[in-house]
Amino acid sequence: MVCELNNILASEINLIVLGLGGLSLLLLIWNTINSINGAKTKKKLEQLLRGSNSDDIERAILDNIERAESAAAKVIEMEKKMTEMKTQLENCVQRVDIVRYNAFSDTGSDLSYSLALLNNKNDGLLLTGIYGRNESYTYAKPINEGESKYALSDEETEVLRKAKNRRA
Repeated sequence: MVCELNNILASEINLIVLGLGGLSLLLLIWNTINSINGAKTKKKLEQLLRGSNSDDIERAILDNIERAESAAAKVIEMEKKMTEMKTQLENCVQRVDIVRYNAFSDTGSDLSYSLALLNNKNDGLLLTGIYGRNESYTYAKPINEGESKYALSDEETEVLRKAKNRRA
Protein backbone atom coordinates (compact mmCIF):
# COMPACT_ATOMS: atom_id res chain seq x y z
CA MET A 1 0.00 0.00 0.00
CA VAL A 2 2.86 2.36 0.78
CA CYS A 3 4.41 1.41 -2.49
CA GLU A 4 1.16 2.03 -4.28
CA LEU A 5 0.83 5.38 -2.51
CA ASN A 6 4.37 6.29 -3.52
CA ASN A 7 3.56 5.44 -7.16
CA ILE A 8 0.45 7.63 -7.07
CA LEU A 9 2.38 10.50 -5.45
CA ALA A 10 5.21 10.09 -7.92
CA SER A 11 2.84 10.26 -10.90
CA GLU A 12 1.02 13.26 -9.38
CA ILE A 13 4.35 15.00 -8.69
CA ASN A 14 5.34 14.36 -12.30
CA LEU A 15 2.06 15.91 -13.45
CA ILE A 16 2.59 18.86 -11.12
CA VAL A 17 6.18 19.36 -12.37
CA LEU A 18 5.03 19.03 -15.96
CA GLY A 19 2.22 21.53 -15.32
CA LEU A 20 4.62 23.96 -13.62
CA GLY A 21 7.06 23.58 -16.54
CA GLY A 22 4.29 24.36 -19.03
CA LEU A 23 3.19 27.31 -16.93
CA SER A 24 6.80 28.55 -16.77
CA LEU A 25 7.04 28.28 -20.57
CA LEU A 26 3.81 30.28 -20.98
CA LEU A 27 5.09 32.92 -18.53
CA LEU A 28 8.37 33.13 -20.46
CA ILE A 29 6.51 33.68 -23.75
CA TRP A 30 4.24 36.26 -22.11
CA ASN A 31 7.26 38.05 -20.63
CA THR A 32 9.00 38.12 -24.04
CA ILE A 33 5.92 39.59 -25.72
CA ASN A 34 5.62 42.24 -22.99
CA SER A 35 9.32 43.09 -23.37
CA ILE A 36 8.91 43.57 -27.11
CA ASN A 37 5.80 45.74 -26.60
CA GLY A 38 7.61 47.70 -23.90
CA ALA A 39 10.54 48.36 -26.25
CA LYS A 40 8.14 49.59 -28.96
CA THR A 41 6.39 51.85 -26.45
CA LYS A 42 9.74 53.17 -25.21
CA LYS A 43 10.81 53.96 -28.79
CA LYS A 44 7.54 55.82 -29.44
CA LEU A 45 7.95 57.73 -26.18
CA GLU A 46 11.52 58.69 -27.09
CA GLN A 47 10.26 59.99 -30.44
CA LEU A 48 7.57 61.97 -28.66
CA LEU A 49 10.06 63.46 -26.22
CA ARG A 50 12.70 64.12 -28.91
CA GLY A 51 14.22 67.56 -28.51
CA SER A 52 13.02 67.92 -24.94
CA ASN A 53 15.47 68.32 -22.09
CA SER A 54 12.85 67.42 -19.55
CA ASP A 55 12.10 64.01 -18.18
CA ASP A 56 8.63 65.23 -17.37
CA ILE A 57 6.28 63.66 -19.91
CA GLU A 58 3.51 66.19 -19.31
CA ARG A 59 5.87 69.12 -19.95
CA ALA A 60 7.17 67.45 -23.10
CA ILE A 61 3.65 66.90 -24.41
CA LEU A 62 2.70 70.52 -23.62
CA ASP A 63 5.85 71.71 -25.41
CA ASN A 64 4.86 69.67 -28.48
CA ILE A 65 1.36 71.13 -28.38
CA GLU A 66 2.78 74.67 -28.18
CA ARG A 67 5.05 73.99 -31.16
CA ALA A 68 2.11 72.61 -33.15
CA GLU A 69 -0.02 75.67 -32.31
CA SER A 70 2.87 77.98 -33.26
CA ALA A 71 3.28 76.17 -36.58
CA ALA A 72 -0.47 76.43 -37.24
CA ALA A 73 -0.37 80.18 -36.53
CA LYS A 74 2.55 80.58 -38.96
CA VAL A 75 0.64 78.67 -41.65
CA ILE A 76 -2.35 80.99 -41.21
CA GLU A 77 -0.04 84.03 -41.43
CA MET A 78 1.59 82.65 -44.58
CA GLU A 79 -1.81 82.00 -46.17
CA LYS A 80 -2.76 85.65 -45.54
CA LYS A 81 0.50 86.84 -47.10
CA MET A 82 -0.02 84.54 -50.08
CA THR A 83 -3.50 86.02 -50.61
CA GLU A 84 -2.01 89.53 -50.48
CA MET A 85 0.67 88.53 -52.96
CA LYS A 86 -1.92 87.07 -55.35
CA THR A 87 -3.82 90.36 -55.20
CA GLN A 88 -0.64 92.33 -55.90
CA LEU A 89 0.31 89.97 -58.71
CA GLU A 90 -2.93 90.77 -60.52
CA ASN A 91 -1.57 94.31 -61.02
CA CYS A 92 1.94 93.27 -62.13
CA VAL A 93 2.99 93.06 -65.76
CA GLN A 94 2.40 89.46 -66.79
CA ARG A 95 1.58 89.57 -70.47
CA VAL A 96 4.26 90.92 -72.74
CA ASP A 97 4.68 90.80 -76.49
CA ILE A 98 6.63 92.69 -79.13
CA VAL A 99 6.31 93.16 -82.87
CA ARG A 100 9.21 94.52 -84.91
CA TYR A 101 8.62 96.01 -88.33
CA ASN A 102 9.96 98.32 -91.00
CA ALA A 103 7.93 101.54 -90.69
CA PHE A 104 9.42 103.23 -93.78
CA SER A 105 10.42 101.77 -97.10
CA ASP A 106 13.69 103.73 -97.21
CA THR A 107 15.17 102.03 -94.11
CA GLY A 108 16.86 98.68 -94.40
CA SER A 109 15.61 96.61 -91.48
CA ASP A 110 12.94 96.07 -88.84
CA LEU A 111 14.06 98.79 -86.43
CA SER A 112 10.60 100.02 -85.48
CA TYR A 113 8.66 98.15 -82.78
CA SER A 114 5.46 98.00 -80.77
CA LEU A 115 5.65 96.58 -77.26
CA ALA A 116 2.63 95.61 -75.15
CA LEU A 117 2.97 95.43 -71.34
CA LEU A 118 -0.23 94.20 -69.67
CA ASN A 119 -1.26 92.88 -66.26
CA ASN A 120 -3.66 89.98 -65.74
CA LYS A 121 -6.65 92.36 -66.10
CA ASN A 122 -5.33 93.53 -69.51
CA ASP A 123 -4.42 96.95 -68.13
CA GLY A 124 -1.06 98.45 -69.03
CA LEU A 125 0.48 100.28 -71.93
CA LEU A 126 1.72 100.09 -75.48
CA LEU A 127 5.13 101.48 -76.35
CA THR A 128 5.81 102.14 -80.01
CA GLY A 129 9.14 103.24 -81.39
CA ILE A 130 9.19 104.47 -84.98
CA TYR A 131 12.65 104.50 -86.51
CA GLY A 132 13.30 106.71 -89.51
CA ARG A 133 16.51 107.45 -91.38
CA ASN A 134 16.77 110.96 -89.89
CA GLU A 135 14.66 110.75 -86.75
CA SER A 136 12.96 108.42 -84.28
CA TYR A 137 9.71 108.80 -82.36
CA THR A 138 8.42 106.98 -79.28
CA TYR A 139 4.76 106.78 -78.33
CA ALA A 140 3.11 105.43 -75.18
CA LYS A 141 -0.58 104.59 -75.17
CA PRO A 142 -2.47 103.50 -72.03
CA ILE A 143 -4.50 100.29 -72.20
CA ASN A 144 -7.53 99.70 -69.96
CA GLU A 145 -9.30 96.34 -69.99
CA GLY A 146 -7.57 95.44 -73.25
CA GLU A 147 -8.68 98.60 -75.09
CA SER A 148 -7.07 101.93 -75.92
CA LYS A 149 -8.91 105.21 -76.25
CA TYR A 150 -6.29 106.20 -78.85
CA ALA A 151 -6.20 105.02 -82.43
CA LEU A 152 -3.92 102.01 -82.90
CA SER A 153 -1.81 101.12 -85.91
CA ASP A 154 -2.01 97.63 -87.44
CA GLU A 155 1.19 96.64 -85.61
CA GLU A 156 -0.10 97.98 -82.27
CA THR A 157 -3.39 96.13 -82.75
CA GLU A 158 -1.46 92.92 -83.53
CA VAL A 159 0.85 93.17 -80.50
CA LEU A 160 -2.07 94.02 -78.19
CA ARG A 161 -4.01 90.98 -79.45
CA LYS A 162 -0.97 88.71 -78.93
CA ALA A 163 -0.32 90.02 -75.41
CA LYS A 164 -3.99 89.63 -74.38
CA ASN A 165 -3.95 86.00 -75.58
CA ARG A 166 -0.87 85.11 -73.52
CA ARG A 167 -1.58 83.16 -70.36
CA ALA A 168 -0.02 84.53 -67.21
